[in-house]
Amino acid sequence: TPAPEGFDDAVTIEVPVTSFVSMSTTYLPYLDQFGVLDTLVGVDFGFYAYNPTVQEMLAAGELVELGSGATVNVEAALELEPDVIMTSASGSADFDTHPKLEEVGLTVVLNADYLDITPLGRAEWGKCVAAFYNAEADAEKLFDATATNYESLQALVASVEARPSVLIGTPFQGTWYLPGGESFGAAFLYDAGATYPWADDASVGSLGLAFEAVFERAADADVWLNLGYVSDLKGLSDQDPRFAEFAAFQNGAVWNNDARTSAAGGNDYYETAAAEPDVVLADLIAILHPELLPDHTLVYYRKVE
Repeated sequence: TPAPEGFDDAVTIEVPVTSFVSMSTTYLPYLDQFGVLDTLVGVDFGFYAYNPTVQEMLAAGELVELGSGATVNVEAALELEPDVIMTSASGSADFDTHPKLEEVGLTVVLNADYLDITPLGRAEWGKCVAAFYNAEADAEKLFDATATNYESLQALVASVEARPSVLIGTPFQGTWYLPGGESFGAAFLYDAGATYPWADDASVGSLGLAFEAVFERAADADVWLNLGYVSDLKGLSDQDPRFAEFAAFQNGAVWNNDARTSAAGGNDYYETAAAEPDVVLADLIAILHPELLPDHTLVYYRKVE
């Protein structure tokens, strides 16, 4: 169709696009769902990707790795001449990729999925990706099914009385980053029938706390989730002997979200799980309230022993 009049300063993109650069793993599951992975021509860093087809394309030299931030390979991006480069924006010159790409006339689309504060809100960004492929009808159908399933799982735990308390994460370079009380990570816990020691916090991003502050509030947490690069309980306590003092460690109630990890280290929890929060929620309910989903097999989580 002709470009609409009155938008002379706007970027115009013909759809469906035939070449797409994904600067985040969270866009990849939608390309797969819509059957358009063959249009993918570039990524930021290939080792982050879990999708087997993407890994095969990388191995075959069919994808270009552009890097990100201030050191993004602008020349390689220009050689690709992609219809669309999709990325995010933080406002930091050190981390943002789009300014350098836009300076040379490349078509960049900003995706703000990471700013959504609910799991379903994040998944709905698949509709944004769909718009570039005339796949809106498919996206609506897929999202509606996901939302229906998610809401039915929410209803399953709505009346539970015993709600385990949950601790999240481990320190990184001396700081323990946890989900804010109003963040999408905390929303997952509430929807799964858990309590969260920082539920009284009103932030939607991350909290950066000292070990002592976390221990003071969450030493008695019933369950410990999302540990980062941890293979077993011994490896966890080897990182810091104080971890063994948490009740969840002592009770063996520790699960990590790395059950689907590629040989290169790409974790599908930060990829496909973005598009299927209902599956993540089912995993969490099976961990926190196993009697409610006795036949569920964990997909993104595994017990750490």
